[in-house]
Amino acid sequence: MTTYSEQMLAAIQENDYVEAELLLEKALKFDDHELLGVLGDELFRMGFIDEAKKIFIFLLDTNKVETSTYISLAEIAIEEDKIDDALEYLSKVSKEDELYPASLLVAADLYFTIQIPETAEAKLKEALQLMPNEPTILFALAELSLETDQFAKAVNYYKQLSNLGIEDFAQTRIPKQLATALSHMGEFDEAVELFEKELKENRSDDVLHSLALLYIQTGENEKAIALLEEIRLLGSTYLNVYVPLVSALIDENRLEEADAMIKAGLKENPYDVSLYHLGSDFAYKYHRLDEAEEYLINALKIEEDKELTLIKLSNLYIAQEEFEEVVALLEDQQDLMNVQGHWSLAQAYYGLEQYEDANIQYHRAYEGLDDEPDFLREYGLFLREEGNLAEAQVVLEQYLEYFPDDMEIQHLLVE
Repeated sequence: MTTYSEQMLAAIQENDYVEAELLLEKALKFDDHELLGVLGDELFRMGFIDEAKKIFIFLLDTNKVETSTYISLAEIAIEEDKIDDALEYLSKVSKEDELYPASLLVAADLYFTIQIPETAEAKLKEALQLMPNEPTILFALAELSLETDQFAKAVNYYKQLSNLGIEDFAQTRIPKQLATALSHMGEFDEAVELFEKELKENRSDDVLHSLALLYIQTGENEKAIALLEEIRLLGSTYLNVYVPLVSALIDENRLEEADAMIKAGLKENPYDVSLYHLGSDFAYKYHRLDEAEEYLINALKIEEDKELTLIKLSNLYIAQEEFEEVVALLEDQQDLMNVQGHWSLAQAYYGLEQYEDANIQYHRAYEGLDDEPDFLREYGLFLREEGNLAEAQVVLEQYLEYFPDDMEIQHLLVE
């Protein structure tokens, strides 16, 4: 005779959720606590969080609690962003318990969730001491290290997994992750070799794209172009293929193809701000100024990277001495602008001989650009022109810390 727990799982498989709810109530009333624990774990695994929690709380209230129940309740509390509850449940697991390492894994997840990766790493290392060479722990440490830019550590843990003969774990390819970590360390040759081997096993868009980017970094643009074209021609939804493809084509002086790819990419995805920016840079380089402006005006309609688009467009206008256009573009955007925007606006006001307004904008820009030598030189000279010699002295002395051999500025300061 099947239990109510088994009947409930069968009802879920048949998508009969009303019946499943009724059977859950019967399971809570008639099935023993061991069966309920198994049912709770299975429901949690299947994503039925509320139902699993109901079972675990029932077991808690009836004092029929296994260690696994505390761990499961902690996992649910993390899902619900109830961090204090999760910590309370985990504190119930003693260090002598055989499931203590499992509780450390959940604790690591908790601390990573609340953005304390150092404590997450400490919990995982404690678990690894208790269970050396445990793949689950090694994988968690590798992924945490990769996520927190500790690439040498990530390489070490991924290599330990490889040495255990593990190439796939938690739907993740270990050679691919190892190659990714190596590439971040600048170990391009080893990373390329791993990705090329991985490509023979797994010719996915992701692997093709990663290898193509590595080829670009190692100057093998033609190989990169071939892989990126393969992604594109397969009709992939991998939309970020166009920016690296266009960049590689430009580097190889295949300019007509680059131009065509910019247009094709924007037709496919008219919201690709990075491609608008690249298209504008490309058009400007080859003196197609109206086209360069049009790309940026279209990009400005999209909220993503709007600050950068504003700066690029203002720089385009400044290069053409269209200072009125800069003011019209930026004057009402000052809440959105970063310090680069204030610098652009200062240059525009200066070009329009509105020196008081220029001074205000230079001062705002100075608050964030006091380590930018080009700005310091320009601002210092502006202050001298305005007769603010003491302020100019301070700013230009800051500039000379970066370029002490600038004789023109040195002579100005000793006059």
